[in-house]
Amino acid sequence: MPRLSPFSYFLLMLLVLASVDEMMVLVPQAEAKLCTVVILHVNCRREEICKKKCLESYNGTGSCERWDFLQCVCRYHSSGRC
Repeated sequence: MPRLSPFSYFLLMLLVLASVDEMMVLVPQAEAKLCTVVILHVNCRREEICKKKCLESYNGTGSCERWDFLQCVCRYHSSGRC
């Protein structure tokens, strides 16, 4: 097997990384808690309304878990207390 120069090896690694469709990057971060909150009397008759309320309430990090006529259940990540 021919030996690659450092520059050729670098180009080969760039080619391999460029061909990967999806890459997982692990970034160290503060431990986040998954919190659940119920918003009452929102009239969340549709999933879209619940999603909008959860996103607005938790700075774009909330996701809609369940909804009905009287409540909307949101989940969000918090680095502090729930």
